[in-house]
Amino acid sequence: MIKGDQMRHMRVPVFCVLVVLLLTASSFAGRVNLIFENVGPGNQIGGDYAYPYNFSINGSGTFTALICDTYNRNIVGGEKWQANEHKLLWAGGLYSSQNDYKAAAIIFNEILFHGASATDGNLAIWALFDDGKSNPAWATDSNAHNLYNNALASTGMYGANFYSHFEVYTPLAGNKGMGAQEFIGYNAVPEPASLPMLGSELLILAGLLRLRPLRPRARRTQ
Repeated sequence: MIKGDQMRHMRVPVFCVLVVLLLTASSFAGRVNLIFENVGPGNQIGGDYAYPYNFSINGSGTFTALICDTYNRNIVGGEKWQANEHKLLWAGGLYSSQNDYKAAAIIFNEILFHGASATDGNLAIWALFDDGKSNPAWATDSNAHNLYNNALASTGMYGANFYSHFEVYTPLAGNKGMGAQEFIGYNAVPEPASLPMLGSELLILAGLLRLRPLRPRARRTQ
């Protein structure tokens, strides 16, 4: 049984634990408002638009270019919805395979920095999440197949720092086949990764615990 003095000493540590948990949770995901403004320079795959999809996030006048990972849902200019913005490695997306999200990040990186075609890359990303059944062009697009296969084979070659630059925007009211689409974005200067943040918070908590050690009460003699 915990005695009264012990309870008083535990109040501060318990409060600190709650703060740590709240801060850690906030580092995983945050709710944002998305407005689909337009597509980029007209990249198309058999009539379907590909990256970039330009969004206003939380009313910003500066548009953010995202890439779509959900093929089976149509959106139109001006459509808006709420989404959870979270790190790529947090298991909170529409799909269950972390490896597919990692491969999608590698393909997106190839588009952004290594000259890969936006149409080939977006087709390969769509194919990751529905086994290549998303668009008839997949059957004949050898470049998309190469991007797809190379990315899946390379996911283990990249560390957490690489993946920390990629964020997923998962719609709140939707899943595979219904609701708004899911998108992936790139952040050149990502927020601190969740695990290092948690580690620093635990170190702070440990310091607070040492500030007020539980001292045994002197025993009264007869």
